[in-house]
Amino acid sequence: AQAAYALRSGDCVSLQHAVHTLKSSSANLGAIELSRRFGALERHARTGALDAARAEWGETQLEYERVVQALQDIVAADEAVVTH
Repeated sequence: AQAAYALRSGDCVSLQHAVHTLKSSSANLGAIELSRRFGALERHARTGALDAARAEWGETQLEYERVVQALQDIVAADEAVVTH
């Protein structure tokens, strides 16, 4: 939410901080493609390339949704094993 707001408002500093955190968290979860995408957004924010960041945002959101779904699937599978 913070990254999306920063991008909409054109706040490069806030965008850079938000996506830096998301980049690191994604990498810690093993979501390497998502981490890479957040890294690209971080570079765009650092250089003030908001148009490039906005162009990349949609695909980053899609990758985020894929990662969330994959994590939910893992949790569901784990819960199924525990309950049986």
